[in-house]
Amino acid sequence: MILGYFLFDDGGILLLDRQFVAVLTRDKSSLFASLLTAITRAMEEILHQNPRHLELEETHLYFGYKSPFIFVLVSDSENEAYENLADVIAHELAEANLDPEEMHVSDIPRQLARQIIERHIAKTPLLVIDLRALANIIKTTSEFIRNKTKSELIVKIPKAIELKPEKVRPTKPKLKSFDELVGLYFDGRLSDVIKHSTGFFEGEYSDLARILFVKAGLTLRHYDPKVWAPSLEKLYGVALEISDSIARSALIAEISSFLRIPSETPLSVYLKHSDTISGILQQESFRSTVYEILFTPIPIAPFLNMIIRKYESRSRYLCCLARENLMILQMMQQKPKSVDEWLLAFSRAKEEFDRSLKEKSHLLDHNYHILLSTLIWGVLTPDITVEDGLKLLDHFVRDIEKYRRELEERSERVTVSHKAWNIIWVYNILMRILLEIADFDERKKVMRRLQRNIIHSSKYFSELLDKRRIPIHLYYVTQISLISLLTRISAENNTAPEDIIDLLPNFAPRDIQNLFEIDTQSFYQYYLSFLETLGNLALLIDLHVVRINMLLKVAHLLERIAEAMSDAPIYRLLAKLFALRFYTLAGTKEALDSAKKMLSDARKEFSPFIVYVLEKIYEQHSRKSQSAS
Repeated sequence: MILGYFLFDDGGILLLDRQFVAVLTRDKSSLFASLLTAITRAMEEILHQNPRHLELEETHLYFGYKSPFIFVLVSDSENEAYENLADVIAHELAEANLDPEEMHVSDIPRQLARQIIERHIAKTPLLVIDLRALANIIKTTSEFIRNKTKSELIVKIPKAIELKPEKVRPTKPKLKSFDELVGLYFDGRLSDVIKHSTGFFEGEYSDLARILFVKAGLTLRHYDPKVWAPSLEKLYGVALEISDSIARSALIAEISSFLRIPSETPLSVYLKHSDTISGILQQESFRSTVYEILFTPIPIAPFLNMIIRKYESRSRYLCCLARENLMILQMMQQKPKSVDEWLLAFSRAKEEFDRSLKEKSHLLDHNYHILLSTLIWGVLTPDITVEDGLKLLDHFVRDIEKYRRELEERSERVTVSHKAWNIIWVYNILMRILLEIADFDERKKVMRRLQRNIIHSSKYFSELLDKRRIPIHLYYVTQISLISLLTRISAENNTAPEDIIDLLPNFAPRDIQNLFEIDTQSFYQYYLSFLETLGNLALLIDLHVVRINMLLKVAHLLERIAEAMSDAPIYRLLAKLFALRFYTLAGTKEALDSAKKMLSDARKEFSPFIVYVLEKIYEQHSRKSQSAS
């Protein structure tokens, strides 16, 4: 990760410097001050040899040269991308016609240079290799981690497998028309779609029937393994015979997600071919209808709104899928304007949920998902008071948990995706807030119950992985979310799960980076949870400098997530909540200054309720850091 930078003129005189993380050396002095001293002493040699990369004991220096500047990027890990970044920044500074002489005497050109540098650094994506590097530090220092225990979690490392296509032969038609087959899909009768679509594998609708077969089969594979679903081999075999290249690509991308971390998704296929797809959707044809089924529910608001308008009276199933994902988009991308707006959305969601509960509808889990995401959305309401926020959490504990238990009784018909995201949202958002504001005895009681649930859930998702009934990236995101909460509980109990320490470096595969481009929500959820896990484990390291440096690095990366997710307020809030806790627990002057600044900024950005939560975190954990020191 990037720790900071230096900017010199081409004579070796320092113009600017900035440390993002106040890292300490072994003797507890400032690493940055030591680096500046070392660079200054070696400047004559640097000017003569123009090194591109220097590896020191604890850091890597990347040099960019473009007269009249020398730019030095400071990192704690080796990465070719940083070498290129140093070059790009040096060249842009030179092209900005900034004068080093003026920068020595005037703050204006210094500020302009700083803006150029930090704009480029901010655009640098968060890297999974940085997580792996930090996880390796935790593992290599594990002998200095106190109170190690076994977690009882069952977490497996996914292995990519190759799929051999299996042919599915056409059958004699049992339906009178293709329209009847489409009607089965509209009703959500997916097993019947599989049963009858093979009757149309020959003739005019052969391509469209195959699309419906694979789409229905993939949806069935998202249910509990007790629910029958076609094998991936059969789905792959049918998909390969689809002549429509766009539909084939979208379906194969989804099939591949059960085998490995994808490089493409139905959404990325849609965006790549959006003009062509838009033309198809404007037609009045079965192809247009099947395309609407194929791409529901991609997270694009205009598309989802179109599905709702078009199918409100024709397909409760498609409409429910669209409404559900529209609510999730709303929760992710904006705050409610007021309590009244949120209450209106919540009452509608509750009405639909109660209706499907009364009817014992197959849409019940979708409507529960809408209800839960609407409840979480309420946390972001800008004018929600402390009293109303506490009532909202009380409603969650009392009623939503009751509904969840009712759903578990019919869990075979709850999709794996819903189970996963329900766990992620409940454990990482609502329960986190509840834990941080609870008194000691209540927190211990909640944590004991949660620990049992975490172990059970982790085993279940590992079983889904064995049977390839969960997309691989969703498995990673769900398990690391469970692990992060478990280590939070362990930290509260002053213990560290040794098996998790050993697991973590292998739980950050390089191809997780793919998610940054194709599934940003999953990427940031994974990154947040992994960072929190690292921070929770670091708290138990007995080496003072290693512990402080790790906490500061974790908190800084969490702040970077908060900055990157300015258009996703729920993740911004979560990142700030975690960062504040680790800055406070680090307890150094620089860390506490960062925590106080976060609180000051929060008072301008968040509701009285969220500010109350953050202040409770600071108050509780600053006492811990003071007693530890």
